[in-house]
Amino acid sequence: MLRAPFLPVLAAAAISSLACSRETVAPLADASPPAASTAPADASAGGLGLRIGGDHPLRLSDGGTLTGKPHAEIALVTTTGAVDHDDVERILSINRGRYRLCYSKALYADPSLTGDAKLSFNIDAAGSVVRARDAGATIASPPLIECLVRSLDLLSFTPPEAGTADVSVSVRFSVESD
Repeated sequence: MLRAPFLPVLAAAAISSLACSRETVAPLADASPPAASTAPADASAGGLGLRIGGDHPLRLSDGGTLTGKPHAEIALVTTTGAVDHDDVERILSINRGRYRLCYSKALYADPSLTGDAKLSFNIDAAGSVVRARDAGATIASPPLIECLVRSLDLLSFTPPEAGTADVSVSVRFSVESD
């Protein structure tokens, strides 16, 4: 059992962890963007200096910038089993930022990338996602699909009333004009 004197140490560690992730995903508003000569980190590592939905443009691997904002739209959700369909849609919608981040990372490598990702997964009796997988995507980016599958694996839902449930979701990706 932890005693009270350890709480400030744990809080400082948590704040330090947040500061690190903030720099790699969303730089502070008053921070200047990284210099153009800085070599970007590997796209799969997440060190792109992205600010999703912010005012900073997405710098591309060729040194250019993306003109527009990455957009992820939940196009279709189907469920089978004794699960609350509206609850599944709500949770998937709340987590759209995760899908947009995956898409932004993929745009870094291929700025012309648009299309749909169809994914499916099962919800077990405890509400956890099991067996998230690609179910046929029209968007040609294996790293994007892998990132989306990892994102789905992190979600949890209200447990089905009986047994398990199957979910299929289609996410449409595009770049919206400014």
